Amino acid sequence: MFSTLSRPQVEVPGERWFTAYNKKLVTEFVDQLMVRKDLAAFDTYVAPEYHQHNPNIPDGVVGAKAGLSAYLEKFPQLSVEPKRVIAEGDLVAVHSHYVDAPGERGRAVLDLFRVRDGKIVEHWDAVQDVPETSANGNTMF
Repeated sequence: MFSTLSRPQVEVPGERWFTAYNKKLVTEFVDQLMVRKDLAAFDTYVAPEYHQHNPNIPDGVVGAKAGLSAYLEKFPQLSVEPKRVIAEGDLVAVHSHYVDAPGERGRAVLDLFRVRDGKIVEHWDAVQDVPETSANGNTMF
């Protein structure tokens, strides 16, 4: 998982001494982009060589901005509430509750970002609908 498209390729999370800085950077990016819906976050926080592992959004800043713009237009009432941010080295995970429209249960989303040289260079996501009830007593959040 750690040795993917971005360079340099490594076998473990890198740059552990930057954990706190990377966590703050990604938290600010998610707040600006997904909570406040400000696409200018890409210009501030994302590297030009950005690799997007979601097949619905193109690589690069221009492609990602276009993909997210279309997503935000499709769901104008979207609400995103980050629940937790976990970081180690150059990898930062953000677990959030996405609700497309008021009254919906929404989705649990885990975004994983790689940060290099103060910019986000790579992104993965996993999405799961929030069930009406939990089979085991644990909630999504």
